[in-house]
Amino acid sequence: MTEKVVEMIKSRFHRWFVVFVTSLAAVLILLVNASNTAPDLLQVPVDTIRLSAASGGLQQQTSIVLKNPCSQPISIVRVHTSCGCTVPGFETPFTVVPGGEAALPVTINLPKHGQKASRMQVIDDKRHQYDIAFLMTGIPRSIPSVISPPPEPVTRL
Repeated sequence: MTEKVVEMIKSRFHRWFVVFVTSLAAVLILLVNASNTAPDLLQVPVDTIRLSAASGGLQQQTSIVLKNPCSQPISIVRVHTSCGCTVPGFETPFTVVPGGEAALPVTINLPKHGQKASRMQVIDDKRHQYDIAFLMTGIPRSIPSVISPPPEPVTRL
């Protein structure tokens, strides 16, 4: 009877050991493949740009930088803006070379007063979408004083 128990334990241990080693090998293969696969996404170092009319006027030029860390070129095929105040200064399609970067010029028409937000979507040939936000501040309005100045002292003659 003890021989049967020993054989059963050996059999179960053997099955457990095979499953463990096979699982470990599968995990290692996945990790190696994941580290060898380069991402196919562009990098957008700055995704929010703040602009103020007080520091640069109501129409300002800026640029959006796109970096390509991949080993393959990535083409920008489409650009959408949320309103007419954000005007891309580049034509599509264009390509960002592997390991390179592109600075895309953009003209922004800021509001005369108050604040406004706009966004731009850049879409690549693999249908990845990159969003850039523009936060705009117009010229500050002066606030009229509600407190009247103190009256002049009355002098009697």
